[in-house]
Amino acid sequence: MHDALRAALEPVLRDVREASDLTADIDESLADPDDGEQPWVWFRILRAGTRVGVDPWGVPVENVAGIAEEVQDAVIETYGDRGTPRPWPACPLHQQKHKLLVAIVEDPAPHAAWVCTREGGQREVSEVGGLSGLR
Repeated sequence: MHDALRAALEPVLRDVREASDLTADIDESLADPDDGEQPWVWFRILRAGTRVGVDPWGVPVENVAGIAEEVQDAVIETYGDRGTPRPWPACPLHQQKHKLLVAIVEDPAPHAAWVCTREGGQREVSEVGGLSGLR
């Protein structure tokens, strides 16, 4: 797997495993590293999945944020398909009633974060990859 893709996937996969009750893994078998496209893999949640990729020359924090958004959509869709619709990741500041959004936070150093925007602003809840315990 391409290093930029691995670096962007690891924190997102950790969040899905730690902050949901879904089984997630990476399937590299469909990716062709010589096909001339940007590096990508199949991110599987249960039996469904979504293709995620990164710009290998892009800004790493933007790659993490992009994959987090794609996987967030897939997780929410999976819950809906199971008949248990819910936001993911759910905001711990508001009794799990809405999903957190992904943003690039600049302070203290640029990083991808899960943020709450409910109260007119942007409040960081967790860095992407740090959702452990927010199930």
